[in-house]
Order: sequence, then C-alpha cells, then structure tokens
Amino acid sequence: MRHCLFSHGRFVASLATTAVLSFAMHAQPVQAVTFFTENFSNTGALPGPNLEQSVLNTAATFNGSVATFPGGGDNGRSYLRTIDDDYVSGNFAAEITTTLNNGGGGGSAFFGLGVGDPFAAFFHEPRTSPSIFARLQPSDFGGGGAVTTDNAVEVTSPGGGVAGNGTHRVRMEYDAAKQLIVFYIDKNYAGGPFVADSVLGVRNAADNGLNATNARVFFGSSSNVTFDDLSVTSFGGFVAGDLPAPIAGAFSVREVRQSGFQINNISDANALLNLAGAGFLPATDGFSSTINFIDPDNTGGGGQDGTGNNFLSDSAGDDQDFAQFARGFVKIENAGTYTFFTRGDDGFSLRLIGDTWDSVTDNGDGTTTILGDLMENPGTGGNVNGFGVVTLDAGVYELQYTFFERAGGAYNELWAAQGTHTIFNTNAFRLVGDVNAGGLELVAAPSSNGTIPEPATAMLGMIGVALMGLRRRRLA
Repeated sequence: MRHCLFSHGRFVASLATTAVLSFAMHAQPVQAVTFFTENFSNTGALPGPNLEQSVLNTAATFNGSVATFPGGGDNGRSYLRTIDDDYVSGNFAAEITTTLNNGGGGGSAFFGLGVGDPFAAFFHEPRTSPSIFARLQPSDFGGGGAVTTDNAVEVTSPGGGVAGNGTHRVRMEYDAAKQLIVFYIDKNYAGGPFVADSVLGVRNAADNGLNATNARVFFGSSSNVTFDDLSVTSFGGFVAGDLPAPIAGAFSVREVRQSGFQINNISDANALLNLAGAGFLPATDGFSSTINFIDPDNTGGGGQDGTGNNFLSDSAGDDQDFAQFARGFVKIENAGTYTFFTRGDDGFSLRLIGDTWDSVTDNGDGTTTILGDLMENPGTGGNVNGFGVVTLDAGVYELQYTFFERAGGAYNELWAAQGTHTIFNTNAFRLVGDVNAGGLELVAAPSSNGTIPEPATAMLGMIGVALMGLRRRRLA
C-alpha cells in the first residue's frame, strides 16, 4: 500500500538533529505572480501567456499533447520558465509530469526554481545562479536515481532508483517564511491526485540569492524528454513537528524511518530526522530514562549491557534504516573530568552543549572524531563506539544524541564515568540517567527564564521509567 506523504499544513523547525535547521520568521510580502495550469494542448507555438523559452539551445516543441525537448544530449539542454519571476515572495506548490526513456545524462528531467538558464560549464544543466532544482535520472544514468541541487551543491536523494524510466509526477513546495523547498516524486504516475512515493530532498533557499527578479519556476531537458500538465498553485505552508521537551528523569526521544530511505551515515540520519522535524514524515516520539535500546529480533550482541528496551518504533522482524535522536539535560554535581562512552550498531554522534571534548578514543568499528562540542562515529558495524573525555564545572548540560541503524543487528547505549577512561570499566561506568545504579541524573529542560526546576518538584517519580508518553505522529 502506498503511503501518502503529501498533506497541507506543514512547517520546519527541527530539534531532531545535531545540525538543527533554523529560519527567520517574518511577515510574508505580497507575491506578484500568477497561479495557473498548462496542459500543452497547443501545436507548434510556445504556449502563453505564462511561459517563455529561456536561453536557447534547441527550442522545445509542442504536438498538441506534451512539451518535448529534442536537443542532443547533455549540451543540448534547454528550459521553459515562467514569465513571472517573483515566486520567492510567497508560498506556492508546483507540479509537473515527465516521461523518461533512457538517453544517459541527457535524458534526465529538471524541475526547479530560479533563473532557469543552461550553464555551459556544467553540461548545460540549469545551474545559472540562483537555482534550486531536482534532477530525475533515466534507468541508464546514475541507476535511475534523483538529485536535488542548490546552486552547485548536489545531494543524492535517499533510496536508489527513485526515478528511472517511465512517467513520473514531481511536486515542489516552497514556504517563503521558512525559506524551504521540498521536492517529492509520485513514481510511475498514472493520473489523478498527486500521491508522493518519496521525498527527493529538502533545500534551504535562504542563502542562494533568490529574489523578486529571478525566482521563476522552470523545467526542461534534452534527448526527447517530455513534460505535461504543469500546475503552479497557492500553498498553505509548513507546520511544525517539534520534539517534546525533556522531562525530569528522562531523555526526550524521536525515531524516524521511511521506506526506500537508506541510512549510510550520520548525514543521512540527520536528513531523515529533519524531514520528520519539518512535518514531512511520521515520527515515533517518547521518553526514556536511559539510552539503552535493542532490536529484540536481532540485538547485534546487545553491547556492554546485553539487554535493553525495545526501540520505540520497533516492528516484527529485523529493523533496518532508521534514525534515533535523543535530547536530555544532565546534572553534574561535582566539577571534574568525565568520560562519556557510547556504543552501538551502527553509528552515532553526541553533542555536549556548552563545552568541548578534551580527547576521544575508540576501540571498535569505524573512527570516532571530535569537533568542538561534537563527538561522532559514522561507522557501521556491531561495535561502533567512542570514549569522549571532557572537563566540566558543576551545573546542568544539554546532551543531543543521534543514532542510526543501517542493517542487521541494532542496539545503542550511552554511559558516563568520572575520570579519564579509554576502555570500558564496569566498576566506573553507569548508564546516563540510571540514578538508582549511581548514574548521572537527568533533569527537566530549563524553563523560559533559564532556571532548572529542583528534582524534588520536577516529577521524581519518572526516574526509572523506561518508555514514557509514547506517541505516534502520522500525517493525514
């Protein structure tokens, strides 16, 4: 059964990654554009009055049914674009249908926002700045996948083969207040309402020079790629899907997975978590007194503890390609040196807000590195671990932890011990949050005035409860 991802009313503000996206909120200006549909039913002449040919290589042709781009290969690409050029000032959604039939790179289809001119220095793709676009690839190019590009920066869409030969419909949504563009694909489109099979990418439009004189909706190709049924309509904008704030005695936890989205590293995990934080994908949210999770159907050895709670989004069978984000506030009673140890199957990152790691060691799969307040091991394997040493004053510190599972066994753990350690010492390390065993205490998120509630008045009864307040968010 296909899962409908498209839904009106979504937004952007993700606490659910170690690379949180943030966008300025501002009053939305008047958008001087036309919303329209075009079915290319004319023969011969360029349809009007809403479209124009961009810088010309080989002109598009019209046979009364579709627009065809007959140029020869990569360097014969051309584009049609809207005459109106201020689509950046307000919200809009644009859709178009395209048919791919091999042709190598020249047979790719392009759909995006910006100038819409071919860039000669890069195979005449529509990279003339500014530009944000999706490139759908035929089966004989790049495995039939898709790429989203913000000016010259490409991001391969998760899940191989999301396009390929056939007829597909692509949707582009833009939110002016959040300055975000999201691309979706309805693969093997057979008519009717748009139903997204996958999200191709989320791109930040805030920093690439789009303005009221260069923001046109454009599309095009070469090698006889065809397009049909363009629509550009008003869009309501994105609605927030924020992670609940941590509470006393527990981490706030989110897990996200999406069919066809393969997670190979932390960047992929952050991308998936951002999609959920922006409201584009469902997430499983809850609370946990520790980070100590396993897949009961394939524990991968279970780490140091050997046991744990089921992952929040656990399903029957071997769970693959999901990401977890946890956020908590840890209380340091005594100033000094501490070692945080995280181990999992597969990779992780741990951010300690307000301090920097002194050193890092690992003795497992992959390589753990540090960058300021971030300790990260993007490896895959049954023993991806890292010992991060840090010097802390007494006080409360925010932890942000991200984990991903690629395939096979799955577990993850987060421990801490006083002093400097480079190997796991069962007499020293305790799970963060396991106060009954001597672990560091988790307290509630600071209030709006920055104060931390006293534990005695901040739900001490929650300590030791493993999966509290579990809830499942789904799109309509």
